[in-house]
Amino acid sequence: AAIEDDVEIQAYLVAQNVNPVDRKGFNDHGPKHVEIVRDRALRLYDLLKAGGVYFQAGAQGLEEADEAVVVALAATLHDIGHVVHRDRHTYYSIPLAADVLDRFLADFYDVPTAVRVKAETLHAILCHHTAERPLTREAGVIRIADALDMERGRSRIPYDKGSRGINTL
Repeated sequence: AAIEDDVEIQAYLVAQNVNPVDRKGFNDHGPKHVEIVRDRALRLYDLLKAGGVYFQAGAQGLEEADEAVVVALAATLHDIGHVVHRDRHTYYSIPLAADVLDRFLADFYDVPTAVRVKAETLHAILCHHTAERPLTREAGVIRIADALDMERGRSRIPYDKGSRGINTL
C-alpha cells in the first residue's frame, strides 16, 4: 500500500514509459509492466520459499520478512532509469532508485537496516538486465520476473513494427 500511495514512485512509473514506448517504439515499461513484474516476482518468491529455497538477504543481517520487501521494491523500481534513457537504463536506475529508497525506507527502518535493505534492492535492480551475475536469489527472481512479462501480446508492439530483438522474441 505504501508503494501505491507514494506520489514520487507513481510519477516515476508513468514517466519511465516515455522513452521506451513513445520515443523508441518498444513495449510497455510503465505502471502495468511494474505491476506484472512485481506480482510475478512475489509469486516466484512465495513458491521458492514454500519449496525450501534459501534467500540471501539474511547475509546482510536482515530478517526473513525483509526478503519480500527487497523483492517488491526492486520489482517496482527496476526500470526507473528509463526516465534518463532506454540504453543502459539499468545503470541510471541505481542513483534514481537510491534517492527514492533513502526517503521511502526511512518511514519503516532505522538507518542501519535501511542501508542493508537498500543495498539488496539496488543489487537486484542492477542485475535485472545486465551482464552482472545476480549474487542473490532475490536478484535472480527479479531478472526472471521481468522476463516473464510477455502475456497477452504485450511484446507485440515492436514486433508489429518490424523490430526483432529481446523485446519481441
